[in-house]
Amino acid sequence: ETLIPLKFNPTLYVQIGDPDQLPATITSKAARGNGFDKSMMHWLIKDNQQPYKMFITQYQMHEDICHFISNQYYENLPLRY
Repeated sequence: ETLIPLKFNPTLYVQIGDPDQLPATITSKAARGNGFDKSMMHWLIKDNQQPYKMFITQYQMHEDICHFISNQYYENLPLRY
C-alpha cells in the first residue's frame, strides 16, 4: 500500500515510521535476495540515502526505557519524553 500513492506522481511523498523497526519475517530465500526483508522506509533512507527528519520526542515510554533505547539503537540520540 505504500506504493499506491506513487502511481499518481506526487510532488511530495511522506512516510512516518521508524526505519530501524523490526523487519518483516521472510522465509523465502528468493524474496530475501530481492530485498523484501526490508521496509520501504529502510530502503529509501538507509540504502538510498534519501533525506529524512527524525522525531525526537517520545510520548509512550518510561524515561529509563527511553534512555536505554536511545543508547542501544539510536547512537545516544537525546530523545525527549
